[in-house]
Amino acid sequence: MSKADDYNASELAAGRITPAHVTVLTRRFQAAYPDLTADGMCGPATRAKIEEVAKLDTLTVAASQALANADAEWRQDIYDPATSDKSADADRCRGAIDGMIQKGLLWTWEPPYAGDGSFEWCGAFLASAWIAVKASLRQTYYASTYRLDRYARYLPVNDKPNPKPATGPYRMIVDLDESSTSASLTFGVQTGDILLIGPKPGYGAHICFVEGFDAATSMFLTVEGNGTGLGPNGERQQGVVRARRSLGGVKGSWCARRLIRIAPSDLA
Repeated sequence: MSKADDYNASELAAGRITPAHVTVLTRRFQAAYPDLTADGMCGPATRAKIEEVAKLDTLTVAASQALANADAEWRQDIYDPATSDKSADADRCRGAIDGMIQKGLLWTWEPPYAGDGSFEWCGAFLASAWIAVKASLRQTYYASTYRLDRYARYLPVNDKPNPKPATGPYRMIVDLDESSTSASLTFGVQTGDILLIGPKPGYGAHICFVEGFDAATSMFLTVEGNGTGLGPNGERQQGVVRARRSLGGVKGSWCARRLIRIAPSDLA
């Protein structure tokens, strides 16, 4: 058991937590959810809701760690070197990118990263940030926008099974385009969400890790691999960057195309 479970069990055994305490806490919990009756009885519906909320809390904690992972990569000042760049710093960056591909995606069959353009590694960066997601899911679905779109909809890729579990909460996805507004974000925006962007309708051409959302400007705040934005020195570069990505825009712009939220059951 966890420390909290151990403590609460000892308090219950000592009589300092009583059935009356449990009833009050249950009633207060039920009152927060319109689909529950605030009767203080922890029946099947209430227990199911408690389990659902506990899973969501687990996802929130995991998302915070994923952001910390993404931030740590960003602070390393990893740029995408040209294949002709044989400097020690370029080799350092190639090694970091290799690590994302090998450990994030688990694509161990890939040859060593040669330089800019030899592997589109935005998904590898996402996978290395979301290392808490099950390895089988990262390996199968996190490498491309197409795969992530299928992942979010519980559709298979290369005949790999992707069944929707019997109970939720499930992965969520919303389709976006140039006309999208904040009202289009039906489940809001949270740290750790996955943003797919691109210039054409569909599932986009680039993968971003969402850090937050600026409602005043309708901009997603992102951390990205193989992207163009700001490095830790404040200068614009291509590599691991922080960027601002538009919700909506003019036709053909690199705006948001999909917003995806992983499911708690996806965590290892």
